[in-house]
Order: sequence, then structure tokens, then C-alpha cells
Amino acid sequence: MKNFKLILLFWGFMIFSLPAEALKEIDRVVAVVNNRIITLYELDRTMVPKLGSIQKSIHRDQAFHEAKREALNKLIEQILMEQAVEKAAIEITDDDLARAIQSVLHQNRITIDELKSELASKGVSYESYKSNLKKEIKQIKFIQQNLGMNVQVSEKEVEDFLESRNKTEKKTTFDQISLPLKEGVRQKELKKALAEAQEITDNARKTGSFFPLATTPVGPVSTDEIPAKLAEALRSAEIGTITDPISTMNNILIAKLNEKKTETVSNQMGSEEAYQLLYKNKMDQEMNHYLLKLRQKAYIDIRE
Repeated sequence: MKNFKLILLFWGFMIFSLPAEALKEIDRVVAVVNNRIITLYELDRTMVPKLGSIQKSIHRDQAFHEAKREALNKLIEQILMEQAVEKAAIEITDDDLARAIQSVLHQNRITIDELKSELASKGVSYESYKSNLKKEIKQIKFIQQNLGMNVQVSEKEVEDFLESRNKTEKKTTFDQISLPLKEGVRQKELKKALAEAQEITDNARKTGSFFPLATTPVGPVSTDEIPAKLAEALRSAEIGTITDPISTMNNILIAKLNEKKTETVSNQMGSEEAYQLLYKNKMDQEMNHYLLKLRQKAYIDIRE
């Protein structure tokens, strides 16, 4: 809410404090879409939400021009859609508007008086809000009638999508000996420590166990949860195998593989959520295709 107010104050200050030459620049036409013009002022307003990320960018000029191009394309597509909706002459009844307002109140858990108060704090009249909401309802109806019929999601698509989200994890269980290394150990000392660890390994391989040395049971754990070198050694090992000594930054590890298995980790997404996601993706594709056709048929003159 505060950000919204700050943006309004910023633009208000800019408009009323600029000289006539600057005001002419703001009113400059940057594009024409059929019989509708887009001014620099409109383009700049559309870019406001992106100013923060542009300031943080290392290549600000490039980020600015990319953001400007995206904002202009967004305005062009918005106008093309508005024009298509107007041509369709879709009627919105008082009941349609009342249901939409009730939905807003329900989703935000507020009363009508609280909604009006919130709008007033942003300098927006309730009548203006209803007018804009009417336009949104028209567009939703238009999309449902003209694009929605082309978007279908089958049960099999939902099932296949959920199945594709399942993943397999390789898990291992092993006994481990960890021989600590001093911080900043020298190469000569490391070589000696590895030789001693190799003796432990050789004795363990002869007897089949690490006895009488104490071991730490580990697992079942995913191979992603253990040091990469150890994971690689266990990946190709058979049950009962005792690995060669493996040096890490802080210790030397020796492991005896007890078990390894592959588990399927099921995704947590439900069928309804999967359906909505697939439907949205398809609708986005359909919308992009429709907007492309509108652009091809329209008169568009970009003057930037």
C-alpha cells in the first residue's frame, strides 16, 4: 500500500513540476496500435515496477532497453486485447459485477466498507474501481468464449504429468570409519595418514569387518547427502565391499557397504493442482498464439 502511494506521489510530482518542454516529451507518441496511441508517459508508468531491478543490474543501459522493449510489447498486446474485446460487444450484467465484487471480498476476507476505504486511501473511487472490474470481467468472458474452447486437459495428461514428477533416489547404508586430519595438514603428513588408513582397510578386507575399531552406521542416505568421492566409490561397489581410504578436507573415510536401493519419491501435488497448472500452461500458449495473430492483422507503428 505504501509503495503504491509513493508511486502516485512520484508521478504527480514529476508531472506538475516539469517545464513545458518536458511535458511535451512525456506526451510524445511512442507507438500507434490501429487507432490508439501509446505515449511516453504510459510507457514510463508501465516500467515503474522494473526500476528497482534495473538499478541493481550491472549492465544498466542494456537492462533498461530490454525492460523498455518488454513494457512496450506488453502495452501493445494489452491494447490489442482490449480492442478485440470491444469488437465482441460482450455484455456484463449487474449480477456479473456483484458476483465479482463478492468474490474479491471473500478472497481478501474484507467487507465492502473496508474495500471502499482501501480504494479511497489509494485515490481510487469506488465507481472507477467497478468500471475497471467490468473491463476485467469482459476480458475473462471473451477469453472463455473464444479461447477456452480450444484448451482441453485430459485425465491421462494429468496422470502422466504427476507420474513425470515422481523421481528416483539411490540410497545406501554403510558402516564408516572417520580418521580426523589436522587443519592445514601437509602433503607428507597426509601421505602417512593415508598409508595408515590403507592398513586398516587391508585388515578389514581380510577379516570382513572393522573390529576392533569403532564404526559409525550411516543411512539409509541419498548419494547426494555424502561426500562426492565416497558416493562415487559406493555407487559402483557391491554389498560387503570395503572402500579404499578417501580423503576429504577434514578427515579420511573408509566405508563398508551394507545395502543400496532405489526408492521412488512421490510428488506432493494433487490432481486438481496439476490440472490447473496444465490448463494455465495451455491457455498461455493459446493466448500467445492469439495475440500473434492479432499483431499480424493490426496496424502497429513503433516510433521509439
